[in-house]
Amino acid sequence: MEVFDRQGRRVKLLAEGFFGKGVHRMAWDARDAEELPVAAGVYWARLSAGAHRDAHKMVVLR
Repeated sequence: MEVFDRQGRRVKLLAEGFFGKGVHRMAWDARDAEELPVAAGVYWARLSAGAHRDAHKMVVLR
């Protein structure tokens, strides 16, 4: 699971590796890879699992 900004730059890697079947939840604290708060704006969470990819839009308000 990765978080990207509107320009397509990776802001943070939230998780990598193997997750078993089932429902998994992940939280993002709106901080970048250096643990600094990100600016207000639109971000995308992208999940990659084999050939499957899914993205979800998130909005950070400050």
